[in-house]
Order: sequence, then C-alpha cells, then structure tokens
Amino acid sequence: MSHHHRTKLTRVLSPRGALTLHAVDGALLFALRAALAMALPALPLVLCGRTALAVFPMLGAFTTTFGRNLPYRRRARVLAVAAVAMTMCVGLGATLAALTDPRAGGFGTAVVIAAMAVTAGLAKFLCDATRLSGLGAVLMLFSFAVAANGPADSLTDVLAQTGLAATGAATAWALALVGWAVHPDRPQRLAVAVALRELAGLLEPDEGADGTGHTRHRATAAVLRAYQSLGLSPLTTGQRRGERSGTCVFLTDLAWSVLITSACRQTPDAPTARYLRVQARHLTVRYRRLPSPPPHPMSPSAQSADTATGHPDEAGPAARRAAELTAGTGAGSPGHVAVLVVPAFRMALGTGLAGGLAAFLSFGHGYWAALSAAAVLHSVNVRSTLQRALQRTLGTAAGLLIAFGVLAAHPAPTALVALIVVFEFLLEYTVARNYGLGVVFLTPLALLMSDLASPAPVGTLVHDRTLGSVLGILIGLACALLVVHGRPAARVERALAACGEASERAEQALADSAAVPHSTVQTQLAVAVVELREADDAAAGELYAADVDPARLAAAEQRAYVLLEHLHRTVGRHAPLPRPFRTRAMNPAHSTGADGTTLYYGDLDAPHVLEVFVELRDRASHRMADSLLGTIRQAADDGKFVAKFHFAGTIDDTVGGSGSQRGLSALAAASDAGQRKFLDYLAALFASQPFPPVDDQFSDVSVLLSLADKVSGLRNAEFDMKVTDGTYLTWAGEVIGNFDSFGVVGTPVVWFDDEVIPVVKPEGGPALTPQEFLDRLRPSR
Repeated sequence: MSHHHRTKLTRVLSPRGALTLHAVDGALLFALRAALAMALPALPLVLCGRTALAVFPMLGAFTTTFGRNLPYRRRARVLAVAAVAMTMCVGLGATLAALTDPRAGGFGTAVVIAAMAVTAGLAKFLCDATRLSGLGAVLMLFSFAVAANGPADSLTDVLAQTGLAATGAATAWALALVGWAVHPDRPQRLAVAVALRELAGLLEPDEGADGTGHTRHRATAAVLRAYQSLGLSPLTTGQRRGERSGTCVFLTDLAWSVLITSACRQTPDAPTARYLRVQARHLTVRYRRLPSPPPHPMSPSAQSADTATGHPDEAGPAARRAAELTAGTGAGSPGHVAVLVVPAFRMALGTGLAGGLAAFLSFGHGYWAALSAAAVLHSVNVRSTLQRALQRTLGTAAGLLIAFGVLAAHPAPTALVALIVVFEFLLEYTVARNYGLGVVFLTPLALLMSDLASPAPVGTLVHDRTLGSVLGILIGLACALLVVHGRPAARVERALAACGEASERAEQALADSAAVPHSTVQTQLAVAVVELREADDAAAGELYAADVDPARLAAAEQRAYVLLEHLHRTVGRHAPLPRPFRTRAMNPAHSTGADGTTLYYGDLDAPHVLEVFVELRDRASHRMADSLLGTIRQAADDGKFVAKFHFAGTIDDTVGGSGSQRGLSALAAASDAGQRKFLDYLAALFASQPFPPVDDQFSDVSVLLSLADKVSGLRNAEFDMKVTDGTYLTWAGEVIGNFDSFGVVGTPVVWFDDEVIPVVKPEGGPALTPQEFLDRLRPSR
C-alpha cells in the first residue's frame, strides 16, 4: 500500500471526535418537553391498569425528536409530517405483526426483516433530503420494529395501537408548539446565538485545531442558517426599503458583515469575539423581551469594514430563494437524489443483513441487530460511521449495565413507565451533545420499552441485546466499507462548478457599476462556498473517493470569499449600518414628518419652512453651524419660519464608525428636554466636532455626556439613561436612512420654502454672512 493510501486510510478510520462533547442551547427545555410528551399520554393507561399499552403512545411521542430548533411555523409543518410518519410506522408494524406473527419465526420473520430494511432506507433518504438531523430515522425504525414484533393479534389490536401512537404523536406536536405563545422568537434567538459563537471562534486568536478554513465554513453556514430561521436574505443591497427592527436581525446582519469582511483580515479580533459571545449569552437567556445590544466595540479595521454594509431585503422572493438555497433544495445542492440514494441503500442493506443473519443464527429479539446496524449507518460517510460504531459500542456497554441493574430489581409496570420517561429525558438532553453519551440512555430506554411491550426474562433481554448490538455494529461497519461509490467525488466536482458559476455572476454584477447587485447574487455565492466545503468534507471521509486537487478547492473558496467581501463593500457605500433594536417604540419630542424622522425648532404653524441638511461629523456642516446656527435660532424665535433638521450618516458609511448615528441619538434625547436644549446641544456638538473625521469620538457615550454638561439643565438621570442605553439609536438609523429620499447630495444644504440657499463655497467656507443669509430669506414665488 502506498504512503498516500496509508495516510488516507488512517485519516478516514481515525475515531478523532467520537468522544467530543458539544454545547447545545435549549437542551434542558427540549428534554423536559420530550419526557412530558411521553408521560402525558401514558399516564391514563397506567392509572387504568393497561400499562402494557403505554409503549405505543410513547413510540408516537418520539415525534418530538424532529425539528429540535426549527422556527415554530416550520416546526408545526415538519412535526405534523413526522407525527403522521411515526403513526404509520406503528400502524404498519402492528399490521404486519397481526398478519404474519413474526414471533413464531419462518415466513413472518422474513417479511418483517424485509419491511424493516425498506423502512430504514426510506427513513434515511427522507431525513437526509429534508436535512433533519438527529436520531429521527433510527427512531422511526425502532417504532416500526417494536410494533412489528409486538402483541398485535387482531385488527382491533392494530387499531388500538395505531390510535395510541397517534395520540402520543399529537401530544408531542402540541407540546413542541407551546413555546410559540410564550417565546415566539426563541428558535430564532438560538439560531443567531449559534452563529455568533461560531463567528467568535473564527475571530479569536486560537481558532482551534480544525484550522481557519473549517472554522470559517462553520461560521458561514451558521449565519446562513440564522438568516433562514429569520426568513430573510443576507445583508446585500443598498436599496432603501425601510429599517428592519429586532435584535436578532441586527445581530445577524452584524455577524454577516463581520464574517464577510474578516476574510481579508487574517489577524484575530478578540474584542469583537468577546462582544459576540456576550450577545450570544443574552440571546440564550429566556428574556420575554431582549435587551438592546450595546454598540459594537470593534477594532479600527473591523469597525471600518463593518460600516460598509447594507440592509437586507424584507422577506420576499429574494428571501425565500435565500432560504431555499440555505436549506439545500436548490440545484447543485446535496439534495440531489443521486447523492442521497447510496447512504440510504447502505442503511437498508445493513439493516436487512443484520436482521436476516440474527434470524438465521436464531438470536432472540433479532431486530436488535437490525437496529444497531441502522444506528451505525445513520451517518454521512465511512469516517462518521466508524465514529458512530465506537460511540455505539461504548454507549451500549454502559447502557446494558444500567439496564441490567434496573431490570434485575423487577420494577412494577408503573415504575417501568416512570423509568422510561426518565431515560427519555436523559437521552434527549445528552444525545445532541454526544451520540455515545446518548446511547448510554438509549439502550436502557429501548430495553425497557421492549420489556413493556413484550415482557421477557432479564437475562434473556440483556443477552439478546448484547449479541444483537455486536452483530449489528460489525455488519454496519462492513457495509460502510464495502458499499463504495463515486458520488462524493461527483458532488465535489458539481460543487466546484456551482461555486465557479456563482463567482462569475458576482464578477459580472461588480463589473456593472450602474447596477446594485441583486440580493440572490451574494446569497448564491455564499451558499455555493458552504456547499463546496461540505462536499469536500463528505468526500474526505470515504475510502475510495476520487482525488480532487486541494489547490482547486482552496482557490475557489478564496475567490468566493474575496468576491463576497467586494460585493459587500460595493453595496455598502450607499447604505448605513444595520441599526440596533429600539426598546422604546416612540419618536423623540419635537419630531415631525410621516415617520417622525425630522427634528424641528420653532412653531410648525410658522408661515415659512427652513430645511437644514447636515451631518454631525461633516466639517463643512460644522462651519455652516458656526456661522449661521445662531441666526437660524433667532429668526425661528421671531416666528419667521420653522427650522427642520435632516441628518446624514455618509461619513459613518465611508470612513467608518458610528459617531453620526450615535450623536444623533443623543441629540434626540436632548430634544425630549426641550427645543432650546436641542439646539444648544446641536451647537455644542458642532463646536466640539472631532477632526479629522476618522477620529470618531461621537461614538463614545462618555464624550456625548460630557458635551451635554455645556448645556445648562440638560444633564439628568433620564437624559443619561437615554444616551447610554441607545434609546434612539434605531430612530437615528431611520433618519439617516431617509436622508437620500430628499435627493440631496452632500452637506450642508439649506432650503427655504423649497428654494436652495447656498451656504458654503465650493472650497468649504461660508458662502453668506448672517445678514446676507437673512436677506436671502424671501418667500418663494
């Protein structure tokens, strides 16, 4: 064997990662919900003395395992389908038991084994096609096997068992949706929290043993899943369709911005990583209403990059297409039938062979071997199959010891049901963290459920389970190693082609400077680069996959991320920062306009209107204010006009920072204190404007508060709280977002009754003295 093949074999067969514990949000609540779904429909049967029938609603209650963190609307649909599938598995299994009597051996056993193989293959295919990870396919097979080897003797038994399974499935469906009324955005929060943590892992100084490429892939996939959970497309265009509110949306937009711009920034960014982890912790706490995120403490390089962002489109065709792409249902995705067929065939073949051999060897409870083979083969490739085999071996050994101890105590049927509920809780709490740890509790759970449906001596149960597990694991490994195919390599080639095509579309969009790239261009490119890495990882886990030059993969991936960064910067030149969530849904005092995005000074009933367009960080606006703001105040006080102020944020978007937005939010808080304090504070801000513009002192809350000390009577607890908490940050974002709608290019600009009054010279100095300015204020004709 050549050195290359020995290296590949060692890598593929390495069990590394088999014992890793993963952090999972919401695991405790999910486990409690799963245990309750089993307990509620079983309790009446226990109280009525029909304990043996309690296993069937418990089988239906396995519906809970599907759609662990899906948004509630999608969860309702997915679990409804899963509930029907689980009920059908129990119903079909019970029907076979009644018609063929597999416990008697012979033809009935062969039919049930063949049916189990078909069920295993179909369940694997459907779960992979819909990307429903977890134990779903194995639990569907388990439900079928228990019912097919159960005590159904007549049509009445079949109907009763099927009805009980449907009851358990319906209970699980209802419990899974209870949170909709209490925390309707909980799944979205958890999805965004995962994205923030994955991105933090990319930005931290030690990105881990997987390397930057794999870490970046996980972060990109997690952010796309967060967008899918929110039902929105990623941040791509500068079109003004209104500000989207919500902390989850803001943080996801921010994560996308940081992720894309970090591709060309190889240095770690520990402050941003800490910020992201703090926000992830806030998202996982069960707040009824999320707190507003504080300003983003970026380093200068990250800060400049993040300000070059745009607003994602609202949920529409682009968003739906983004969700479709992220879910993997588009062309070129792993959802291709050819990619899914072979793993499903492996699982069906392993299940059938293991069950058949167990029957041939006269193993009792022969379906245990089939289930063990299916559990091992419920994986992506040979490498993950080996990990599953190791996890299942260790977990089954530990689980058998627990089961033997429990069954040896000969618990009463009521206690048996209670123990099953406890093991279900422990299973669902641990299996997402580590499959092997979950198997420790799955083994006694399955044995107790089997004993509840068809009681048998303790020694016989443990003996049959041990032999069946060993046989199933060995056959599962043999099928994984021997059933080889070229689909993984074909998937990589297809992913390379798709990534290349998406990159070409992005280059074409960038070449057309007159057009803003469509929202699907960036989404397609991001999804393509995620699929490229996933395809390569899947192929790397196979023994005989065709070689694909790693340099091609690396070059395509790098090209894609560079283009994503260029797309991001291009659209961001005309778009403000994503603005944080505003916890107080109101506009500041002395604001007007359709959306309340215009601050005014004077009487709205004045005979004329003076409209002033400025930017707090703009030097020319500073000169105009220094020359004319006092004159504007006096004329407004005299009732000559009402002065309406419009604020831009161009420097935030081009130079970097958030001083224009944050300064404007503080100015809004001053407007709450009165018109005079608003104008005094505006004058104080312009008088102390930092220079050059890259010096973004207005983004510092302490600077804004210290400048408020220059305005008599402005500083108090309410003002400080509004500035510190960012009460009007979202409102400020809306003001800045509205600025372009006036068609004004540059600042400062002054209109008097829609007539332009020139206030600055081309070189930037004042164009008019105060008296000349007053002389120009004549009613437009």
